[in-house]
Amino acid sequence: MAREREGAAVTLGVRPHDLRELQDGAAAMVNVVEITGESTLLHLDWHGHALHMQMAGRHAAGSGATLNIGFNPRKIHLFDAESGLRLPEN
Repeated sequence: MAREREGAAVTLGVRPHDLRELQDGAAAMVNVVEITGESTLLHLDWHGHALHMQMAGRHAAGSGATLNIGFNPRKIHLFDAESGLRLPEN
């Protein structure tokens, strides 16, 4: 299957709770901070791409702040960019 997809456009998906703040991560700008009680949902901009990051507790970042973020590569999900269907993991 991987060879059949070679060169085809894919969309990368990461769930909000799988994003992490990392000291050496990619810089993303905070647009909106939603404190939802037990967690904080951050709406981020990373090079023009909208990301959502969920963190436990309250986060001190405010709108306009920069966070360095990353994720565990084992937690990504790939989708066919044309159909939107999730691609098999193998």
